[in-house]
Amino acid sequence: MFASTGVTAGISTVSSERANVYSMVPVSQPDSLPTRVASWTPGRGLVLPSSCHLFPDKFSKFPERPHLVVTAEQLAGNVAVMVDDPTAPGGQRLTFRGYMDNTIRFIAKQMNFTFTYERPADRTWGNRQNDGSWSGMAGLLMRGETEIGLGPFAMTQIRFKYMQFSQYITHIEHKVTAILGRPEVDPWGFLLPLSPLVWAAVVTALLAVITFMLILPSCLPPEGLYCGADMGSVAVGGSRWWWERVVVGVWMLSTLVMTKSYAGNLMSLLAVRHIDQSYQSLRNVLDDSSVVLILTAGNSNLAYYRDQLDAFLHGIT
Repeated sequence: MFASTGVTAGISTVSSERANVYSMVPVSQPDSLPTRVASWTPGRGLVLPSSCHLFPDKFSKFPERPHLVVTAEQLAGNVAVMVDDPTAPGGQRLTFRGYMDNTIRFIAKQMNFTFTYERPADRTWGNRQNDGSWSGMAGLLMRGETEIGLGPFAMTQIRFKYMQFSQYITHIEHKVTAILGRPEVDPWGFLLPLSPLVWAAVVTALLAVITFMLILPSCLPPEGLYCGADMGSVAVGGSRWWWERVVVGVWMLSTLVMTKSYAGNLMSLLAVRHIDQSYQSLRNVLDDSSVVLILTAGNSNLAYYRDQLDAFLHGIT
């Protein structure tokens, strides 16, 4: 994609009863005058010259074939080369070979303009500095030293405030990658088949059953008990203990189902070794002091990551 600048036009009122509409074509010659595209009078109304349009498409084709300066920088697939040119200073002219050079040449042919390349002194795409100035290709464009910045430029929020972008021509995703851990057996693997909430529910149910079986006998009527005089023992009538059998039976059935489910899940988990993945979120990356981030100076990635990290650290989502 490329960024560029442009010019518009307006209406001039000649008198209270007559008005003229003028249009200034972008990147026209400095000494050129605005073109009158319409006039209005009370008697004739709006009059359009046969060779002009009231709202011409100023950016489809330049009628005067202007010469523009394009700033560009080399990257993979777009290499800077010097070619012999007797008309250029020093006998050599800067040009590029690659897909971005093909793109700007196609645009120049369609829009009727010529161009020459100019590389920034710091060989960067450019970012806004702390003092408000711009570096790299963006700086040449902001200062008006070039008319087009040949990218591909990353569309960042700060650049949108100062630059006009074309439609995007490529899509790139940025990801943080890390090496995978070695396959290993987790010593706490026996906890994996059941979640902490399920373990808490099992323990709670066990305590509830024990408490129920200890408290409920005290609620039985005393007629259910009898004493053996010869043995000095106490017995409970069998008809009074049906509820205890039901509780024990339900608990044993639940324990059997949970045991079989736990054993099957545990066997499946232990059959595959665990591979540790340390970075599950941006917070994991920030908390790891051993992480070293290497970025190219003067491009959009550095400013973008810096802004995103500052926003993340300050709790801005």
